[in-house]
Amino acid sequence: MPDTYTIVASVADVQLVTPTETETVQRISAQAHPSEVVFSINIGASIYTPENVQSLFETYAASFNWVAAQPHVRAVWTGQGVTPANQLEETMTILVASSSGVSTTEIHGSYLLVDQRRAQAAIDAAVATMDAIEAG
Repeated sequence: MPDTYTIVASVADVQLVTPTETETVQRISAQAHPSEVVFSINIGASIYTPENVQSLFETYAASFNWVAAQPHVRAVWTGQGVTPANQLEETMTILVASSSGVSTTEIHGSYLLVDQRRAQAAIDAAVATMDAIEAG
């Protein structure tokens, strides 16, 4: 069992590839450690191997653990949303607190491409905005 995540659920599912084409997938949910963020990934049948599952989940767990460990981050959670093109999207919300801890705000985005530089820039910008508002 990997130390960075625990698989909590796995179900067979079907996802749309195009408006007329579907693909059989395994939707696997896991909890990252130590952040406790729960996330899900759809893995197509063609790449569904223990090695691929482990590699993907270690990568995503490390990303969520990194985000959750940043200063001012109070919580991280995931969900699903719909893109402007009406496609399902895996989403992440980051709850960020001001330097004083008095104010909080949420940063919303896709978690399929967690970019540490962009995430850190968004966190820093949110903190700076809240700090400026609090300062008057």
